[in-house]
Amino acid sequence: MLLSMQPEAFADLGLIVFDECHLLHPRKEDRGRRGLDAMLAILNLTRIAPSADLLLLSTMMKNAGEVAGWIGSLTGRKSLALNLAWKPTRQVRGCVVYPAAQIAPLNAKLAHARKERPTQRTTPAHIKRELLAAPFGLFSLLQTWSTSDRRDYALLPLLATPQLLSTGNARRGTWYLTPNGNQLSGAIAAAAAASGMKTLVFVQTTVFCESCVSDFRARLNQKPVTLNEEEAKWRALVVEEMGGSEHCYLQIDHDGVLRAGNRAEFVSRETRLREVEQQRINVPLSDFIPIPSSFATGLTPRPQARKDIMLGAAAHASLLLRPPPTE
Repeated sequence: MLLSMQPEAFADLGLIVFDECHLLHPRKEDRGRRGLDAMLAILNLTRIAPSADLLLLSTMMKNAGEVAGWIGSLTGRKSLALNLAWKPTRQVRGCVVYPAAQIAPLNAKLAHARKERPTQRTTPAHIKRELLAAPFGLFSLLQTWSTSDRRDYALLPLLATPQLLSTGNARRGTWYLTPNGNQLSGAIAAAAAASGMKTLVFVQTTVFCESCVSDFRARLNQKPVTLNEEEAKWRALVVEEMGGSEHCYLQIDHDGVLRAGNRAEFVSRETRLREVEQQRINVPLSDFIPIPSSFATGLTPRPQARKDIMLGAAAHASLLLRPPPTE
């Protein structure tokens, strides 16, 4: 807006920095205006300040050379494409894998159930409950998984108990295993948080964020929160202000656990009580943050935060168990 109303304010620009420049090419499912707005900003800025240099940054571009060529034709100056695999922090990368000895019997079970029920559309519930497998983590310090040297990788069990997989329907009518990514990421996050590690889980949509929060709550071993005298006064003031305890977002269960709905409209005293709850339960919810995958780009843990875990719940989990089995 400022570009169109007061373009002369940008005439003296010497450097234009565009972070997350892959937004210039929006995804097919992205119906917003971000790609168009980004392109218009670049075109208008280079028109208003033609001598300004441009620095475009992205962690997820394959065609840097093409973009550099476009910038060169736009500015009339040579543009350099720089691809760096180096990152300022050292991260362990990993993916969830399952032993073939566990997956093969499950595939056979699904194929057999499908033959017995050729007209049924979805997998029977009792079959789904039997689709259990123990997840392992394949870890590496390499950024590109570019070697086949076993010394570059470590295979470690992730959880003490087997986890439920899920199923999908292929076009040809077969049933196949799926990773049940959101549920599995919640189980891994709960185990990590219980060990004192903060966890970010990237999911496909904001709707999945809500379901991940609900699932994570169910996995917590919370202890009762007994309010002290000062906190009890806060609670009484909140109840009086709201006109009754039934109108409060914060509720005290019969077992003494102070709980909160998934709301943002807390009054000030309720906010303080919420902080008390998070400080006293076994695993604070602040140790688990599910966010849409669109926020993942450029997100890097602080160098000193050596206990951060970043999980891709649904966006990449589909790679783990394909292709679908044949009948």
